[in-house]
Amino acid sequence: MTTTRYYIRLTLPDSGDLVIFTGFFDVDDSTHIVQTFYDSINPTVDIRSTGNNGGPTYLYYPGWLCFDGGGCNITSFPYLYGATTGDYNMYGNTGFSTGNFVNGIGNITYEFSLIPYSGFPCFKEGTMILTDKGYRSIQELRKGDLIETYKHGLKPIDMIGKRPLHHVCSEERIKDQLYVCRVDQYPEITEELVITGCHSVLVDRYVDQEQRSMVTETLGKIYLTDGKARLPACVDKRATVYEKKGTYTIYHIALEHDDYFMNYGVYANGLLVETSSKRYLKELSNMELIE
Repeated sequence: MTTTRYYIRLTLPDSGDLVIFTGFFDVDDSTHIVQTFYDSINPTVDIRSTGNNGGPTYLYYPGWLCFDGGGCNITSFPYLYGATTGDYNMYGNTGFSTGNFVNGIGNITYEFSLIPYSGFPCFKEGTMILTDKGYRSIQELRKGDLIETYKHGLKPIDMIGKRPLHHVCSEERIKDQLYVCRVDQYPEITEELVITGCHSVLVDRYVDQEQRSMVTETLGKIYLTDGKARLPACVDKRATVYEKKGTYTIYHIALEHDDYFMNYGVYANGLLVETSSKRYLKELSNMELIE
């Protein structure tokens, strides 16, 4: 079975686009049946239910319902299920639906956005980023801090985001887990660097056609940053799967740039790697942005 992962964010337009839920779910590409459903607050607990009722922690999801672009009902979705709120029905990729308050207030409109999964290019907490004041841990950085770039001097942080990641420690080199870069394979680093599988090291060229093909398969096409090729950690055989299974906080930064879609090369633990673009961090990452 092959699946596609979607990230979901529910907002209330009548309340200033108040975010009421963020999470992600996996859909069988053949049957369109939702296989798993997670709340970003607790990303290791599958809240998909095959029973007949929702509740405070479980999603009502009869197995015969499906998710696809034709507008099929995904589920009845309990947001703060209890005395004041009831189930919300979500419909396929239509982008909006209505919820019903059980206390007599009546129907309200809410919107949801769905983002096809493309992996998280992020740093594990504790990563040291080169700044105007030397190396600083990424979790201490804030908007406006100056970061040393590969070709463009010092640039201020425009956005910094964080989110939890459940590291499964799979022997398969999947994108959505952590990898470690060590000194014996990367002589330029100051200490081991732990990054997600689709976070790219910047290199002059790929070692062979096989590696180039694997990058294309992982990222969709070949990308360059500051004239360097992006090599995802899950493809780079010098990087190994991080040995400690668990849930970790991961971070990413976007620096000030005239082009909303472009990123920079920066130094993490001495290794040249990519930043995020402003567009990815704001629209696609599903990360909590830190002020």
